[in-house]
Amino acid sequence: MVTICQLDAIPQGEGRSFTVESEDGQSHRLLVVNDNGEARGYLDRCTHFGVGLGVRSDYRYVLDGEIICQTHYARFAVDDGHCISGECAGEGLTAIALTLIDGAVICADSVLTQSG
Repeated sequence: MVTICQLDAIPQGEGRSFTVESEDGQSHRLLVVNDNGEARGYLDRCTHFGVGLGVRSDYRYVLDGEIICQTHYARFAVDDGHCISGECAGEGLTAIALTLIDGAVICADSVLTQSG
């Protein structure tokens, strides 16, 4: 199990990117969204260009209830990562299963190694 953050460190309705290391030593950039007290996780990778969704370290990732790629302004649904508009048509973010334990956002190491 990999602890990513405390959910209350992410304001309600916003997202943050974290770099976590799996047990095999690989680094993974994950986007965690605080969706009304529920943690939603995605690989922090634009489906169109393969770069991180945010460029600036202070980027909030979510605007008007949608995840926004800062590079191309593609929009993705917070609840399942599917493309709403932009260069990502027909694609979606790669979801990462997260668990909340005592407010900590946790991901199974096997989920990270399977996600690439």
